[in-house]
Amino acid sequence: MSQQLLHQDSSQLSIINSELSLLNFFEKKGKFIMGYDDTQYILAWDDEINSFSFHSPSIKSTLLANAATVFSNYLRTKHSTDPSSLIRSNELFAAGMKYFQKSIYLQYELVEQINKSDHPNVLQVRELLASCLVQFGYFMINNHKMLPLLSLNRNQVDLISLMQSHRNLRIKYFTYVTDVVSGQKILPYFTIIPPASPEFEKFCPLTRTLSYDLIEIQDMSEDEKEIMQNVINYFEASLLQAQKVNFACPVLANILFYSDEFRNSLYMANEFALRLLFVYASLCALTGIPLNRLDSIYGDYITWYKERVVQKYGSFVYSVDRELHSLVMNTSFVLSPSTIHDFDPTVECIKYEQ
Repeated sequence: MSQQLLHQDSSQLSIINSELSLLNFFEKKGKFIMGYDDTQYILAWDDEINSFSFHSPSIKSTLLANAATVFSNYLRTKHSTDPSSLIRSNELFAAGMKYFQKSIYLQYELVEQINKSDHPNVLQVRELLASCLVQFGYFMINNHKMLPLLSLNRNQVDLISLMQSHRNLRIKYFTYVTDVVSGQKILPYFTIIPPASPEFEKFCPLTRTLSYDLIEIQDMSEDEKEIMQNVINYFEASLLQAQKVNFACPVLANILFYSDEFRNSLYMANEFALRLLFVYASLCALTGIPLNRLDSIYGDYITWYKERVVQKYGSFVYSVDRELHSLVMNTSFVLSPSTIHDFDPTVECIKYEQ
């Protein structure tokens, strides 16, 4: 019996040491990789996310998932010829997957606890919303494909449906914490406010092109066009916000604001909706935030979309789509946050063709 207890204690100590090692790596290096060395974002993360990790099992598990994933990629890229580093990299990736799956379960438990009360505990709600934010951070940088960005097989969970559940949680519970000083530093990186009265002539080259392309479509109802235009308006606002905070995170945050109507259009394989998701995936890949822009859910969707369009039409229908695909797949171009609103795929492609 004593040997069994000793073995249990030894195993528990090994787990604790492993987790401390991961959190230490994340603190010293991982968060700077995730935060793209953006000082203000990293400080905001420290102030408003890390403080929860000490008492929130869900957030701690997701942070460990982030740490393991970033550490895995770090070893794979920095020590690609060292067999022992590659083995350790694979072990870390597997550990990251387990931590993330655990965080999903713990988050579900937290939702169940909150739902039991007519007056949810404010601290639990804050913990839940912060947990959603950290989970999104995991998918922002993760270069392995745990979930597809979109699956037309409704029996398969994809990032679109997961973020829909996050959106529903925010809508349901955010009012409970509006009177609490929370997220004032981190929220600007994940908040997008589209213009109430869009003026296309003031839009950036990309969103202006998308808006005019939408107008030209004949076989789409005005209600459907309004749904699509709303997504374009969020694109426009996210580029402006990214330039304002000098970090591309708001671009990736677009997916957090997709309406149920737009999601339904995606699952119905509406061509323009699928195209807008292609533009989103291309922009995400070009931000430089994903650890590997080709070996990612974004790269996978871009490839899937191109194959779908080429199979039906023989080539890309819109030149801007071809240019976005080329920039992602064939160049090292990365969007600069300070000038991101001026991004013109045509201009950037010409630079690489010269």
